[in-house]
Amino acid sequence: MLRDKGVIDKSTVESVSASVLDGGAASQVYKLVIEYDSDAERAPNNLVAKVAHQNPETRSLVDDLDLYETEILFYQHFGAAVGIAVPTVYFSSYDSAAGEMMLLQEDLSNLRSVASGVDCSFDDAVKAFDAAAGLHAKWWGDESLFDIPWLIDYSDEAYATSLSEKYSPHIDRFVESAGSYLPSGVEQILRDLAPKYAEVVAHSGIRPVTLNHGDYKPANIFFDDSEDAENPIVAFDWQVVQRGRSGLDLGQFFLTSFNNDTRTAIEKQLVTGYHNALLDKGVTDYSMDELYFDIQVGLLSRIPLRTLALVLGAEKQLATEAGTANFASMCDRLQVLVDWNCDELIPK
Repeated sequence: MLRDKGVIDKSTVESVSASVLDGGAASQVYKLVIEYDSDAERAPNNLVAKVAHQNPETRSLVDDLDLYETEILFYQHFGAAVGIAVPTVYFSSYDSAAGEMMLLQEDLSNLRSVASGVDCSFDDAVKAFDAAAGLHAKWWGDESLFDIPWLIDYSDEAYATSLSEKYSPHIDRFVESAGSYLPSGVEQILRDLAPKYAEVVAHSGIRPVTLNHGDYKPANIFFDDSEDAENPIVAFDWQVVQRGRSGLDLGQFFLTSFNNDTRTAIEKQLVTGYHNALLDKGVTDYSMDELYFDIQVGLLSRIPLRTLALVLGAEKQLATEAGTANFASMCDRLQVLVDWNCDELIPK
């Protein structure tokens, strides 16, 4: 593998040790420490291995949504040419029969990461929104995206209906787990959205569409704080990469990344900055009103996967004091659905 990538010549891997990293809800992640039998200057001393989750409930859901295959195909099809910095991948494979995947990518622990539940700073958000504008502008209105069948598309009625059917039975379970952590008005939005989900998210497929990361948030970003950084951010975890309106990524970022006081203080400035960046990069005929509406749709589009992720992680999270604080924070951030009047988009 490393020889095929051209990073080792005569050297041979002598040993590999693995330690568990805190992975996402859908996968298990390990840090690999590699030793060679001789000097290998270009070879990585560490790699990150991402493999299929072993929890049966999680595995079943992920298999149904093709998340593992989607990420492997993303790196094989787009990779470093996608328009935003991504980790270097040394090996990627998906076995559809067994539902197994393996992704070996560079270890970026030398860069700064932001843990889930931590309040995103304004400076980090500006970097993330500017990078998103670059990604979206590159693929803005690109009809070739419709030739890629494995890209997630919320406007596909069959896919949207399937998502709705998967999350609807878990609403009661989520509401029970969230308890007093759930802001007033959110439960009603979750319940009202379920039967109307496909109708609401159909808007996300109206042209012009672009390429979206799909799970864009600080926990899926590494930040390079060096003064001469070529890429201020590196985005990873591309399991739900999708085509659709640009508000999909921004909606997810607002849904997951800020304490409510922080968000309300800076959201207008972030949206304006993003819109200006799009225009600077050549996007035309896209108004602020359209962008705000697209973000509302983006917020609602993530509800099924967000609900499922919180449900699947609730038992583990609520077992510890730190986990409970993180879970409470994630629930509290759903207040954005109320603040952005997302209920107005749901047909009565």
